[in-house]
Amino acid sequence: MKRISFLFVLLIFFSVLCSCRSGRGQNNDTATEKSDKTHELALHTAQANDTTNEDKDNTDDDKFFEGRDIDIKKLGIDTTQSAINVDTLTERSWDSTINGVKTVIVDGKKIPFEEYANNCLNAIFPLRDYRGFKVFVMFFEYGDSEYWEMCIADKGVVDAKTQKIAIRYTWDDLGNTDRDNADYNVVNFWIYKDYTIRLKGEKRKNGKITKRTRYYRITSDGRFEEIKRKFSK
Repeated sequence: MKRISFLFVLLIFFSVLCSCRSGRGQNNDTATEKSDKTHELALHTAQANDTTNEDKDNTDDDKFFEGRDIDIKKLGIDTTQSAINVDTLTERSWDSTINGVKTVIVDGKKIPFEEYANNCLNAIFPLRDYRGFKVFVMFFEYGDSEYWEMCIADKGVVDAKTQKIAIRYTWDDLGNTDRDNADYNVVNFWIYKDYTIRLKGEKRKNGKITKRTRYYRITSDGRFEEIKRKFSK
């Protein structure tokens, strides 16, 4: 499987998303082609922030679905807490700006947040601050495909390598006439009160269905980190 740099992925991803609103009136073949590209790029960026990966600039398409689920009881995560999910977020007022966030760093390059956010952004949902860090969710959409990312801003700056994570993306093979066997991919999120993040994914490829659940937290220094063992309080 090919490996490409995160910056290259991000730039192409933006170019695909930028055509979203104007492309909704195009024919189904064109929409399907662009949706396929969006799906591919969302998968590449989905786990680019996995801090356990030594080579963070290179990711595999199916990285999210690698490995096995860990018994939640071994992680000490309380899932009885109230959680934020896609439904509770979309019930809020939608906004396209967020105060105090000025810069996104991608591969060492500083990008003005306005420029980063003006690529077919649907909404920004501010969450409550965490240990002095600003936390928010950004929602992009193309047709039936969606891409959501959760961000942490430290003094107005988001480092895409460690402070941004894809928490939801949806895609299906709209052009496949055999709907019962069409490929699809969906990852959904639950954000608990202590900012533990549960990501649950399901994909079907060539008729085979794979499911995967992973957990993340925000560290004391404002990074996303996958939870692979129980943390002491």
